[in-house]
Amino acid sequence: MAQKKGQPKSDSWARMLAALVAFRKKYGHCRVPANYKPCPALGRWAAAQRYKKKIGELSPEKIKALDRQGFVWVPADETWSRMIAQLKAFKAKFGHTNVPEHWAENPTLANWVQSQRYKKKKGTLSEERVRELTRLGFKWSIYRTGDDSAMSSAKGKSFGDESDFTGERLYVIRHGVYVQHDGKSPLPKEIEQYKTTHKGDFPPFIPLPKGPTVFYLGDGFVKEKKLKWRGKGSLPPEVMDHVQRNGTLPKHEPSTA
Repeated sequence: MAQKKGQPKSDSWARMLAALVAFRKKYGHCRVPANYKPCPALGRWAAAQRYKKKIGELSPEKIKALDRQGFVWVPADETWSRMIAQLKAFKAKFGHTNVPEHWAENPTLANWVQSQRYKKKKGTLSEERVRELTRLGFKWSIYRTGDDSAMSSAKGKSFGDESDFTGERLYVIRHGVYVQHDGKSPLPKEIEQYKTTHKGDFPPFIPLPKGPTVFYLGDGFVKEKKLKWRGKGSLPPEVMDHVQRNGTLPKHEPSTA
């Protein structure tokens, strides 16, 4: 938007603030990306405000005006805080931080978790953030063991990080494709193929309940159905179908029978 000759710069700033207000009404936040394609001028302006504040050239009045709109000064920090909160919620629900790589319930969190492991491996994740994730019990390499030959020979050696989890699990080969394994018997070909193409890493997995379990299937339109599982061996086909469609186990509880 070109500024007219003789037009005060404050008017231009006010117009961009109004554009920011419209952005917030549309999207529900003020995390304006620098490359905001629908309005490049707004993206550049937002980036300029962040830079000016960083070097101390943005007036207190303008800072307050932007703060009132919930303007995000450091988008990367805001994203970090938001994703950490989601990871904490995941841990509270499932008891661990091993978010499956292809988790249909929250693919954004699944991708973010994988990204943190990659950044640490490349040395681009700050020590402060590494410590914060580690305090949450985050596993940086949960699908690899130091004795691949022992795993291949199936001599009862552990698969993945057995100090963190032992027992039956569903390996996530890709979205909608899950392979059950007990951690002891020879690996199915799907897992072996995954390892071959991922430099020896195991696929992410969903830990299965330990011991006899009752799964509950159904919704508001279908009468709830109970399916018993003895805690080992193949899951009931209907449970597997639910996982393939939803990316998570159905509601379940220990079986007392």
